[in-house]
Amino acid sequence: MTYALLLVVAIKDYWLSSGDHEALRRYLPAAEKLLEYAESQEKQSGLIEVSPDMSMHWYPLGGPVFGASGTTNLAYYDALNAVKTMTTDDQRESQLSEKLETLRKSILTNLWNSEKGCIRMGSALPEEGICQDTNGYAVALDVAEDSDLCASHLSGPPGWLPAAFKGLQHWDRTGVVSPYATGFAVEALFSRQKGREAIQLIENVWGPMADTSSPNYSGGHWEAMTVEGKPFGPDTSLMHAWSCWPVFLLPQYVVGVKPLQPGWSKVQLAPVLSGLKSAHYRTELSQGVLEVEVSVDETAGVILIQATLPVGTTAEIVAPAGYSSESTEGLEGPVDKANITLRRV
Repeated sequence: MTYALLLVVAIKDYWLSSGDHEALRRYLPAAEKLLEYAESQEKQSGLIEVSPDMSMHWYPLGGPVFGASGTTNLAYYDALNAVKTMTTDDQRESQLSEKLETLRKSILTNLWNSEKGCIRMGSALPEEGICQDTNGYAVALDVAEDSDLCASHLSGPPGWLPAAFKGLQHWDRTGVVSPYATGFAVEALFSRQKGREAIQLIENVWGPMADTSSPNYSGGHWEAMTVEGKPFGPDTSLMHAWSCWPVFLLPQYVVGVKPLQPGWSKVQLAPVLSGLKSAHYRTELSQGVLEVEVSVDETAGVILIQATLPVGTTAEIVAPAGYSSESTEGLEGPVDKANITLRRV
């Protein structure tokens, strides 16, 4: 069920990146049917609970999540938000807004542990247990009641490899480290402007995979790891698509570029300070080239953004906390290597 709901989010992301309105016309009705089915699985708690065969987590050795699954309900929240983004029906958008607020309250009422500062993996699992992807997802979606406290469970010092499950009975017995689950944690840290911690987590988990001197080097991203930074088992895939999070996250947060409207007709430039001095992103759109380069001097308190936008594309500039734009809060294409300066205030 979680993956089905994530597919709705993927359709939204594809539409924003491609501007493929025909795909939207074809798939939005199917997305609405899935939401209708999800709603039919709601219990008195306001959370959805599906049968065991549909409540498997990403880690198959753990079996199903009985009762209300934190990750599944967060994916439901994400899918509702995705359909809200895609719909052109004002009444439907209003309905979805109300549904999102109701679901958020239900998640917090039933799954939030205020003392520990975490979202429970499942209503039948220990309240104090930490599931990495569940809590990373909650922070990235801004569902957690205290996002900074929740995010504190997601980062660690250099060399630290995070177990995906902690204090969750049989789930954490193998000590599996998951690049897939870690991706949720990395996005959570970026979303809270904790760029240095996000980069450190990427280096900790993806560093062993990128070590060309390692006998396990494959040139790709692994399915799962041990806490020693080795492949999890003899049948572990060393070329696994679900572990490619940095490819998606680094442009979106370090460069800060992401589409706000379909086909990149409107983009956001919102770099997150991460300890990196420069970053560059370039993509070819149907209307031309979009290119952004970010240079950072944190000592001087200056961020320089150089942007090339094609005709028909506008950009809004969002400065990190403590910075402001010296000249403009937006750009309108076509522009070639336009310079924007953000200064610390």
